[in-house]
Amino acid sequence: MIKWSEVVCKCGKCGLNLTTKFFNTVNDIREDFGKPINVVSGARCPEHNAKVGGAKASAHMEGRAVDIKRTPALLAFSSEENLEKYNIFMEDPEFTKTWLHWSDRPYASWKQGMTRVFKP
Repeated sequence: MIKWSEVVCKCGKCGLNLTTKFFNTVNDIREDFGKPINVVSGARCPEHNAKVGGAKASAHMEGRAVDIKRTPALLAFSSEENLEKYNIFMEDPEFTKTWLHWSDRPYASWKQGMTRVFKP
């Protein structure tokens, strides 16, 4: 199970965390995946988001996105079927070589493409 402490903003001051709904979704994925999921980044306050070079309208700032350490097994698990099952979107993995970005918010005009369509 992923812990709240893994997805809280890493600035150490604000206490911003994932929404309860999205936190539960990530834990459902973790349970179904059956292996550890290593969170690289969870919620981010605007200051921390800017510091790490996040998008100006990042879903991380709303507690609605996580970046997960990318593994071949986790990438394969992030199929269109599973993304749809959990009602999440994933940034095109072509643009995220070491992590997977999952969000419950679609990005229709984002240059790096949020999609439920898995592109190996």
